[in-house]
Amino acid sequence: MSKPAKTRSLASELLIQLAIVALVPLGATMAFFTWQLFPYLTKNIIDEQQSIASLVTQQVIERIATA
Repeated sequence: MSKPAKTRSLASELLIQLAIVALVPLGATMAFFTWQLFPYLTKNIIDEQQSIASLVTQQVIERIATA
């Protein structure tokens, strides 16, 4: 005897389709962010860290000179 095919209710089928329709733009946005914005943001973070490091270095040098 074969098992009867599983059937989904209309509400669950519509919810699945709604979830797919909602996830496609979200996935496209995440892909765009990763492709375009992520490298730009990491470059900015690296530049900020380097400027902070140079400021700290200058302050340390000044404190050593005045000690």
